[in-house]
Amino acid sequence: MEIPPLAPIRQVLKEAAITDLAGETHAAWQRSSVGKRLHVGDRVAVAVGSRGIADVSIIVRATLETLRDWGTHPFVVAAMGSHGGGTPEGQRQLLADYGISEEKLRVPVKTEMTTVEIGTNPGFKHLPQRVNQATPAPVCRIPRGYPDRPEYSPIARALPVRGVAHKR
Repeated sequence: MEIPPLAPIRQVLKEAAITDLAGETHAAWQRSSVGKRLHVGDRVAVAVGSRGIADVSIIVRATLETLRDWGTHPFVVAAMGSHGGGTPEGQRQLLADYGISEEKLRVPVKTEMTTVEIGTNPGFKHLPQRVNQATPAPVCRIPRGYPDRPEYSPIARALPVRGVAHKR
């Protein structure tokens, strides 16, 4: 079998440049339906992971400000599984290294891992549905975009894509 000649290639895709990340984050939340699904006084968890989102502290701060503008009481929850050593202390430190701390954001940062079983998934009796005790509230995710998903856009990894995961 003869192997055809190979040549290295480079593809450069154009992405829109975001000059005001906080403003764009705020605008994206305003365009979403999330605000209509929340009520003044709601506690809202902002789930923050550790999967390489650039400038995540700016995005989280803008998200918290938007939620406060809507009259809710937001707080941050760690959403990272085994990162940070899989411990509350390690995850709190990892978030702090990203600029996400109670001192900087003026909101509680919850990294507790105690869960409460709220039901089971039919057909998977060994796979209980659990919720962190710190988050009996609607959850807003700070998502990371993936090019193979339909919701992908140049700012998908920084802006709300799925909004509230569940309602109170």
